[in-house]
Amino acid sequence: MKKIIYSNQTFDNIEIKSSTNSEVVITGYASVYNIADHHNDLIVKGAFANVVYQNIKFLWQHDSKKPIGIISHLIEDDHGLKMEAVINNKVKAGREAIELIKQGAIDGLSIGFYIKNSVFNDAKQRVITEADLLEISIVTFPANQSAKILYITKGQEVESNTEYSNQITELQEKVHNIQNILERPNNINIEDQEQKTAIRNFRHQIKFLENITLEPMEEDRWIEKLTVYAEIIPLCDNKFLALENISFGHVITEGYFLFKIRFIKNITTKMRIIFKEREFEIKQVINVEEKGKFLNIIALEIYVS
Repeated sequence: MKKIIYSNQTFDNIEIKSSTNSEVVITGYASVYNIADHHNDLIVKGAFANVVYQNIKFLWQHDSKKPIGIISHLIEDDHGLKMEAVINNKVKAGREAIELIKQGAIDGLSIGFYIKNSVFNDAKQRVITEADLLEISIVTFPANQSAKILYITKGQEVESNTEYSNQITELQEKVHNIQNILERPNNINIEDQEQKTAIRNFRHQIKFLENITLEPMEEDRWIEKLTVYAEIIPLCDNKFLALENISFGHVITEGYFLFKIRFIKNITTKMRIIFKEREFEIKQVINVEEKGKFLNIIALEIYVS
């Protein structure tokens, strides 16, 4: 009995091309060539040369009981096996897949196939030269975490670029240092030089954000709601910091807020923030743009509504 092999990849430049009430069309690479997966299998160009896309199933989490649409196109290029697929928005698993891709919680593809021909290279990797492709699945845990992600649909654009991860980590470390200073029991005195320096450095970060020009967005691309899970950290001069995915903290009052939000570009004041079951109207939004790329740090001037 032949064994089905599963090979995981992350979406590489996946794009949601179009969206209707009943379906969403996506494109991306089902398999990227010459990259070993977590099984140490490596697929090379030509392995799927004889694939007929009409016979390939499109599944949710490799579950044969949960088809989520159809594969509408498959082609081999030098990079990998490029696919176009239609997710059915009228089935439960399809709706779940679409929403999780939008949120960024799901970003992986996995293929299921039978091996027809393979050899082992000097690195003891199994090089698959010919295979029968059975299905392509959207999955939770991809093997390759370094691939870029691009998601585009009406109302939202999300772009990931690992070039800025160090900058983001650096800012988070500064925030952590400030938090530690403010939590010390005997450092309330503003004359404390370490505290003054930390706050001054963070003010520079806020000033940088405030000086960014806000780009307009067409009304039909407004985002209506966004849920933010954050801890609000008081700094000084009615300025605050909020970090996503941290336990709830202080009561919100008026002021500036910073929070991490997964590379959302061109957010407008039409959006609402829901925090701890309270709604806040956004009066100003500043997107951080550097060298043509949008970072995942956004400053908001919001007031309790």
